[in-house]
Amino acid sequence: MNVKGYALGVVALIVVFIGGMYGYANSLYNTGVQYESGLSARYEANQVELSGFTVSFYEQLGLADRRTAAMDTIIQHAVSGRYGAEGFSADGAFFAAVAENYPDLNGLNIYDDIRRFVESRRAQFEGSQTILLDELRSYEQWRRTGLVRNILVGSQFPSNNLEARIGGQVVAVGADALKQIRTLVLDAGTNTSFASGTTQPLINP
Repeated sequence: MNVKGYALGVVALIVVFIGGMYGYANSLYNTGVQYESGLSARYEANQVELSGFTVSFYEQLGLADRRTAAMDTIIQHAVSGRYGAEGFSADGAFFAAVAENYPDLNGLNIYDDIRRFVESRRAQFEGSQTILLDELRSYEQWRRTGLVRNILVGSQFPSNNLEARIGGQVVAVGADALKQIRTLVLDAGTNTSFASGTTQPLINP
């Protein structure tokens, strides 16, 4: 093979290599965007789900016209795991709060129904949060492992495609959004607690 032919062969190999690496990097980037889109959607969907449980609670009790912000928080805290077993006892914090807000319900044989409703929704919501946690773990593993992958796209993720939305509003993107989504607490009740990762005591002493 003459020098010219050898040079052309080397150039061809370089072009093929660069093209292959570009295609691989592009595929990795698309995968990252899919991960981040899924996380953004799941994070918001969990909040919508919790809000839906609140509406269902009022409908079950026939209290749709007596809904209050304070009671919304109480219901969301209950569904999202704010209480342990003692909170659902006959004189526990949850039923005390229901009785305080709706004293005319006292004496009605509905507390067992309320307990079943809340506990079933709590299990459902915990399942949704677990799915989000699994998706977050998969994304983190994808983002942190693979030497070649990190070299090619590691610096690009988290990207601005990752959004943390609360109440339909984007509150953070990129690394800040990832930090927000990591604030995963099963007792996150209201939009405020989703934002802070904490909840306040249900009833002030």
